[in-house]
Amino acid sequence: MTKTCDVYSYLVKNYPLRLQEKWDQSGKIVYFNKPIKRVLVCLDLNEETVMNAISGQYDLIVSHHPIFTKSTKDHPVEKKDKRLISLLKTTKTPSIALHTCFDNSPNGMNVSFLKKYKIFKNIKFQKTPCGTYALADLNRPTTLNELQKLFAKTLKTSRTIGFGNKTDLIKKVVVCLGSGFSVLKQPISENNKDTLFITGDVKWHDWQYAKTYRANVLDIGHDAENIFVGVITNLLTNKFKDIAFTEYPSKLDLTIIK
Repeated sequence: MTKTCDVYSYLVKNYPLRLQEKWDQSGKIVYFNKPIKRVLVCLDLNEETVMNAISGQYDLIVSHHPIFTKSTKDHPVEKKDKRLISLLKTTKTPSIALHTCFDNSPNGMNVSFLKKYKIFKNIKFQKTPCGTYALADLNRPTTLNELQKLFAKTLKTSRTIGFGNKTDLIKKVVVCLGSGFSVLKQPISENNKDTLFITGDVKWHDWQYAKTYRANVLDIGHDAENIFVGVITNLLTNKFKDIAFTEYPSKLDLTIIK
């Protein structure tokens, strides 16, 4: 029978922990090595997913975003997270997170996003001192407006907002999902108008930066990272035939009040 250690070893073999950022706390969040039959794969390790895992009697949680169990200057352990950690320990529900080690993998977040769509070709993975991103060419030149509508329809994220000339013909894309604008600053500074930069959580000063370089930028929401759920589920399903995997993507229903 498959145990927690089998799944953990396979995951970190595919997405080594050495790839994670120094500030990250991926890997074993709460860990018990035990036989497992049911696994919940999710984007966020939060109250909703933890309570669903416990009530549904899942044997393991695999998430993208971790709970930070060790306090640091930038990531102190919050009271709500302490309570969730206690719940996981009390119910002996192991939890594994693959955060930036998944993001920084050549087969991780950004490349997986581009492979999701048949409109891209020549997909490449790029590593820089600031982080990693992926880039690709489009099969045919496409307007920013068309691409924004495509992602809004297919991803159904909390938001899809863009900056740039809606009629510019986009020939290339550069992608760093999540809060990835800082990683894209260098390629943006080398921008030409046929390139679209895709990320999430773009802040006011980021938009100003994009404006300075007349860059086309699309913020498709942090929850575009739900791609993780499908990628990991497929990976584990193909390896472990005796386990039932359940996908649990995150969703925010935002209402724009005017």
